[in-house]
Amino acid sequence: MLFPQEVIAQSNSRFLKNKNIIQNKHPDFNKIICLSNQFYLIIEFPSLTISYSSINIKDVLGFEQNELSFIDFINLIHPDDYNNVFFNIKRSLQIARNNRHSLYPFKCFMILNYRIRNKQNSTIRILNQLCYLDSRFSLEKFNILCLITDLSICKKTKLSSLKNLLFNPEEHKLSSLSQREQEVLSLLTKGKNSVEIGKILNISKHTVDTHRRNMLIKSEFNNTAELIAYSFAQQLKL
Repeated sequence: MLFPQEVIAQSNSRFLKNKNIIQNKHPDFNKIICLSNQFYLIIEFPSLTISYSSINIKDVLGFEQNELSFIDFINLIHPDDYNNVFFNIKRSLQIARNNRHSLYPFKCFMILNYRIRNKQNSTIRILNQLCYLDSRFSLEKFNILCLITDLSICKKTKLSSLKNLLFNPEEHKLSSLSQREQEVLSLLTKGKNSVEIGKILNISKHTVDTHRRNMLIKSEFNNTAELIAYSFAQQLKL
């Protein structure tokens, strides 16, 4: 058990005491829109209290809004995933503390993929995105918003339909390049340097270098060598 019994008891006590006023504590969060396979929790640290849960939790896990305490929720985590999940949560919170000056509300600092049981005792896989919620970080008390997405829909969807629903970054790394950038890339793959490309396209070396920087930003590669290698690989697929 990762949490001492006294901490668990205190957490459950706070949950029962606040259960009737939780809904009024964060009234604005009723306005946040989630997809049908998503819900979110607001967890207070270090008290380990769920101060708010969105109504969508019933669609995903089958529980009523504000039915679960923090301890109830963590007990739903699959036993094989439990230790790994909390190792990463503790690690991420430590990183958040060490980098608190760079944190701002809704900045995601951890993404977890693990299994959890719903109210029907069936196991589903979820994606849990953790983000800092407060405008000012306090070591004594802070709030984390957990956006939880049910990934089981991926198993129920045929692969042909999935390709139309999900964005595949590997198929789109070069699609955002302009026509001129594609011309520059084509010449780069042929071994031309910026000066040579400038002469061929009748533009300055400075302009060529600007196109090269923009291509790296759009394609999210670290350097031109990676970009050229990827371009070659894509040509081989055609």
